[in-house]
Amino acid sequence: MKATTMLRQQHREVRKLFGDVKKTFNGDERRTILAAIEEKLRGHMMVEQHIFYPAVAGRVTPRPEAHHAVQIVLDELLDVDPDDERFEAKMTVLEEIIQRHVEEDENVVFPAADRRLGDEALAELAERMQAALDGAESAPEMSAAPAPLVQARAKSR
Repeated sequence: MKATTMLRQQHREVRKLFGDVKKTFNGDERRTILAAIEEKLRGHMMVEQHIFYPAVAGRVTPRPEAHHAVQIVLDELLDVDPDDERFEAKMTVLEEIIQRHVEEDENVVFPAADRRLGDEALAELAERMQAALDGAESAPEMSAAPAPLVQARAKSR
């Protein structure tokens, strides 16, 4: 699998989770789905920032500013009770930031990376990215993904 294919798959998984959270008004279910969104987003951002973007630098010009915005909104969202009316508003903001990022990645960054790096290099990148997501020692670029904050914050309430 190519790194760009892997990242596209991650985009689809997060999009599905956003759809799932919109379908429920149960606070516990929302908290569970938010934990999954957080885990997926933080892992995705780490492999993009630490492995994918450095590998395409000079060939493609990704704009990782969206990652910073996602981190801010996600951290704020984690402090909002899922039963609070602000939850939906913050979730919508997060989803919109993600959607713009996905559009840029999939319409600009990934096609350029596919053309300029080639299948073999992108397959090797995907292996490194998966190893990093798995927390393998073979991924020295990154440490294991941080534990999801949702459960820790939910327990402290």
